[in-house]
Amino acid sequence: MMELKTIMRQKDDKRVVQPLNRIRTGSQTTDDIALLQMRIVNRSNQCYLSDILHVFTTNQPTNEQNEAC
Repeated sequence: MMELKTIMRQKDDKRVVQPLNRIRTGSQTTDDIALLQMRIVNRSNQCYLSDILHVFTTNQPTNEQNEAC
């Protein structure tokens, strides 16, 4: 197992790094959650990109995504 300790991709964007670090440690704020919820894009949304990496928390949506492709 590997533990990622540094966020490299967003390292210069504190608006993203700070909430991600708080979420990582379980000390997220309601503003952190609201920030992430603003980024949710449903499949019906015209901005939805089907050919990018998707990360799911359970097997069911993973299987659905795999079957849809």
